[in-house]
Amino acid sequence: MFRDWKFLIHILFGTYRFGVDNQWKSNVTSMYGVPTKDRFNLFKIIKRYKMARTRAFCGFIPLNEAIKMFPIYARRNGYK
Repeated sequence: MFRDWKFLIHILFGTYRFGVDNQWKSNVTSMYGVPTKDRFNLFKIIKRYKMARTRAFCGFIPLNEAIKMFPIYARRNGYK
């Protein structure tokens, strides 16, 4: 998880270029980017966190990594 901190910031705060593909600056614009006024809204950060968790367990990343990133959710929902 610490290895992918740039990507986590990108997903939680909805940056357009920082953290895409875990890089400092990407040449492509992310489809998960959000306008600046919505970037630090607490409720929207929580929503983006939940969506990242959902995408992780839907197969966007290997299941073992998803379980490591979200262990409480995995335990609660019976992922092994």
